[in-house]
Order: sequence, then C-alpha cells, then structure tokens
Amino acid sequence: MMGFMCYYGNVQNTSNLGEGNVYKSYFLGALVEIPCWSAPFLINKLGRRWPLLILFAVSGACGVGYGFVPTEWYYTSLTVALIGRMTVTAAYFICLQYGSEIFPTVIRGQGVAMCEILGGVAIFLSPSIVYLAKVSPILPLLILGLCSIIGALATLWLPETAGYSLPQTLEQGQVFGENQSIWDLPCIKKASRYEVDINDIKIEVKEESEKV
Repeated sequence: MMGFMCYYGNVQNTSNLGEGNVYKSYFLGALVEIPCWSAPFLINKLGRRWPLLILFAVSGACGVGYGFVPTEWYYTSLTVALIGRMTVTAAYFICLQYGSEIFPTVIRGQGVAMCEILGGVAIFLSPSIVYLAKVSPILPLLILGLCSIIGALATLWLPETAGYSLPQTLEQGQVFGENQSIWDLPCIKKASRYEVDINDIKIEVKEESEKV
C-alpha cells in the first residue's frame, strides 16, 4: 500500500515542482524513471528486502529533506524531489515482484488480490495528499516521505525470498524466513537452500558454510 501511494503520489506531485513549467517537470520526472527499469534485474543478485528498504529510506529522506531546502535553491530542491521519485519508482517495481512471493502458493492469488485492493485505495487517496500543496508546497512530499519511511521500517520484518524455494502451504508460510537474520543479503550470504517435504509439511534448511 505504501509503495502504491508513494509512487503515484510522487508522479502526481510532479506538476508542483519547478518554476511553473509543467512540461519540463514531467519530462524530467519521466527521464529519471528510466534507470529504474534495471531494478527487476538487480534484485536477482541483491535480493528483495534490502534494496526495497534502502530505496524506501532514500525516498523518505528526500521527501522530508525537500522541506528544508530554501525556496530560492530551485535546482537543489528539484534534484532532491527527482531523486525521491526515482527511488520510489524502483521501490514500486520491486513491490510488484516481492508482493506475490511472500504469500504461500495456496493463498497467493488472494494475497495479491488484497494487495491490489489496498493499492487501489492508496491510489484513490494520493490525489488528496498532492492537493495539500495548496496549503503548503512542502506538505505532499513531506507526507509521502513519511509514508516511505514507514514502508522501509515494515520491510525489515519481511523474509528474503531471493534464492529460496517459496512456501507452498500455510504451515510452510508460517515458518518461512525463520532461519534468516535481519542482515541476510543473498549476494554475500553463505549458500543455502530449502528442501520442502510437502507430504510431512516440513522445511529442512541445509546450509553449506564457506570456509574462511
């Protein structure tokens, strides 16, 4: 929900950036989204959780920091806002992939459907946040930035799915990620794999430790 709200809110708030030139603002906003197309490829190496957390955190910092940039520093404020949009766009792309992987197979369809419903509610609410620019130009990005920070904190408690067999049943979903630490990162973590015994509803974790 935070991913949908922050992404669409930043897109809609693009018209409030710049010196009144909407075309320039939207052009730059679209331009900074191009590097984000690499996000689905990068998460195969870096995993899902930490890239998503970092992107949400950077976007949140930009949204909050935008309000502290003096109004006469036009290019600085524009750069901060565009960095926030770029990072939240990449976070949104990861959410689309990550959101379907954390649900067990038996309820994955329902889980994704619930995410889409909550995302629709977030999209419905985002124009109201953007409209707060009529009160103060810093309010939209400030609120969206705080939402991004909430999304980053929530990501800390999600299991890493890259490199692991996804859970098939509810029982497997309950124990999925229990062997992971908060600092697990697939690209530097020792090799590990899951063997799922569907008949006995057991998950055995086998780890091959690297000798230092």
